[in-house]
Amino acid sequence: SVVKKGDVLVEIDPGANETNVTSLEKDAQKIQENVNRLEAESRGQTVAGGSPIQDQLLNARQREFAEKQAGAVAEANRQIATINEAQTRLERYQENLANAQTTLQNAKANLVTAQEREKSLRTLIVSNAVPRLDYLNAVDQVTNAKNQINDAEDKITSLAKEGEAQQDRIRQSQQAYESAKSTAQGLAPQ
Repeated sequence: SVVKKGDVLVEIDPGANETNVTSLEKDAQKIQENVNRLEAESRGQTVAGGSPIQDQLLNARQREFAEKQAGAVAEANRQIATINEAQTRLERYQENLANAQTTLQNAKANLVTAQEREKSLRTLIVSNAVPRLDYLNAVDQVTNAKNQINDAEDKITSLAKEGEAQQDRIRQSQQAYESAKSTAQGLAPQ
C-alpha cells in the first residue's frame, strides 16, 4: 500500500504515558517512604505504617548496638579495675623497696661494727687475751653482715624490677582503658 499525504503512519496510545507517570509516582512514593524510615531508624524511632519485618530488623540492630556499647563500657570498667590493682601492687612494691633499702643501710652499719669487733679481737687473740670462740663468733658476724648486704641488694634489685613491670602494666591498662572508653563513646547515642 502506498502512503499518501495526511495518512496516519503511527498511532500512539495515550494510556501508555499515563501508565509510566503513575508508575514513576509510585516509585517516588516508595523511595520517600524508605528515606523517612531510614531517617527514623537513625534516630532510634519506628515509622507508622512500617512493616513488621522492618520493625523487627530495627529492634535487632538496636539490641546489637546496645550490647556492643555495654561490652565496651564493661571493658573500660575492667581496665579501670586492672589499673587500680596494678597501682596498689606498685605502692606495695615501693613500700617493700623502702624497707629493703633501710635493711641494707642497717646491714652495712652492722658490717662496720662486726669488722671493728673482729679487728680488735684479732689483735687480742694473738696474745691469747680472749677466747678463740669469741674471735670466731666475730668472724661469723662479719660473714653474716656481708650476706645480709647481698640479700638486701638482691631484694632491692628484684623489687625495682617488679615496680617497673607494674608501671608498664599500668601504662598498658591505661591505653586499653582509653581505647575501650573511645569505643564506648563512639557507640553512645548521639
